[in-house]
Amino acid sequence: MVERTYVVEVRHAEHDDEGRFLASIGATGEDYGTNRALTMDTLRWTEARSLPGDSKLPLLLQTAYGYPVGWGLALDFSTMKEPAGGDLSGTYKVTVYPEMIFDRRHALDGCDPLDAVPLEQRDSLDGFREKAASGRPVRIAFFGASNARHGLWPAQVVSALRQAFPQTAISTSVIAYGGEEMRHGRHRFHHEVLSVAPDLIVMEYFINDVCHGRPDETEEAARFILQSIGDAGIPCILLTNNGANPLFSRHGSSASFQRYHDLYRSLAAEYRFAFVGAYGYFSNLHRYGKYFITELKGNMVNHPYGLVDQNWGAFDRVLSNAILKILR
Repeated sequence: MVERTYVVEVRHAEHDDEGRFLASIGATGEDYGTNRALTMDTLRWTEARSLPGDSKLPLLLQTAYGYPVGWGLALDFSTMKEPAGGDLSGTYKVTVYPEMIFDRRHALDGCDPLDAVPLEQRDSLDGFREKAASGRPVRIAFFGASNARHGLWPAQVVSALRQAFPQTAISTSVIAYGGEEMRHGRHRFHHEVLSVAPDLIVMEYFINDVCHGRPDETEEAARFILQSIGDAGIPCILLTNNGANPLFSRHGSSASFQRYHDLYRSLAAEYRFAFVGAYGYFSNLHRYGKYFITELKGNMVNHPYGLVDQNWGAFDRVLSNAILKILR
């Protein structure tokens, strides 16, 4: 791991009456996937794009795969503007240094990973709790993509609930298909989810929605599904879970995952459904002495659970504990 210098070239946009600026970014340092290092003589530049309205420009690396990736870093131009508007054109260099040694004081102080996971709208689950406690049979539908179908956390949740409610028959339905997003799930909801008459829906499309990279489409599909769940009067838990290796998706940066985490959170609050934001923990793994790619050992892309090593999946245990905590 070596330091990386971002070189930001800012120029006036031609034939633009609004005085906007365009920025291109080159970066030195490790060129992931090629076993080479980029230098000032071999910079690979991003496509020129307008400065964002908030003047915070994401610092990106243009990969050998033809698309840029980022790690949540940004250059804030707002402090450089004069009151009447300033000339931002020029070359800016920002050098960043990787965290080579983890500061584990946070973890060693006994901090619980669940402290980093927002658990909201708990009262929306009262109906499910009451039915489970009454001894009447309940059914949980896990609705989403591959992490809901193959992950360890659904089984962990159901196993713990069966221990907590030994008098209650708890059944499950898994309506989850690898690679799908909410825009696909909206077409499955009425005939595949409602047909099993669930008492609780746990919805997980987070990772694939992020990597699809169309928040407008995700929000439209999410509103359709959440409104349909509300119309049916079924309690629901909306999840955000782990992130992904940014080298495998042009939309896989931590900033993209945070944007969708915030979107899911706001939609859960608007529709009064429970929210378990486990991405809040994943985005802070470094505070617990963990490295994100190690947590994604399942496939080194976006799966934290073990397909070969079934005992792997430390992140899944945090996610299942978060779900169990909001269900208490």
